Amino acid sequence: MPIPNKGESKSEYISRCIPYIMKKGTAKSQEQAAAICYSIWEKRANESKIEMLIDKYLNEENWSADVVTHWEPPEGLFTKSAKAIVIALKRAPGGLSKAIARLNFYINRAGSNLSAERKSELEKAKSLIKKMKGSSGD
Repeated sequence: MPIPNKGESKSEYISRCIPYIMKKGTAKSQEQAAAICYSIWEKRANESKIEMLIDKYLNEENWSADVVTHWEPPEGLFTKSAKAIVIALKRAPGGLSKAIARLNFYINRAGSNLSAERKSELEKAKSLIKKMKGSSGD
């Protein structure tokens, strides 16, 4: 089966592919050959998009800057005590189900800018959330 060449347009590829498929006897009709060629084109196009996204994120340091959120934590939330953080995250949309993900996102985003003391407090908050999730069956 012919694969699309780099820089080849869809119409160029289809025009090249259909005669090849027919000559090889892979398809019984022009329509079937066209369907095969279009399918190969679409598969290759999707693979190219995935490769592009992977390359983009592998080459970016701050991938989290592209994350769109629908919830903004209250100002200074992650500088508070573990208990205060847990209470606020529990009240946020998604409750405990999203609490650890939000906490991990903050920890990962802050990275090496977190002091050992602050990171310890955030890990304590994660432990509290896990205990609460375990007891609530959530």
